[in-house]
Amino acid sequence: MIQALLATPVTVDFRGEQVRLRRPTIADLIAAIDAQSRGENMTAFYISAHVLAHDGSLAYTLEQAKQLHAPAAIRLAQLIEPLYSEGLD
Repeated sequence: MIQALLATPVTVDFRGEQVRLRRPTIADLIAAIDAQSRGENMTAFYISAHVLAHDGSLAYTLEQAKQLHAPAAIRLAQLIEPLYSEGLD
């Protein structure tokens, strides 16, 4: 649970590749609620807010995330969404 509190990145296996994800902060939670209330595509939101490039920066803008292959993007977002409730159990 300490790792979740520190919001350190987590590495997940995605289609045979290691993908680093930035854990959500309180600011991310507020942004996600705001994006959802505006009708934003949450799959693209999660990817643009949490997938890290090799240099540690965010890998995709919201518009770039909207152009990704839909089935792959959905699966990746399914790996990200549980990070928002990590440590609640």
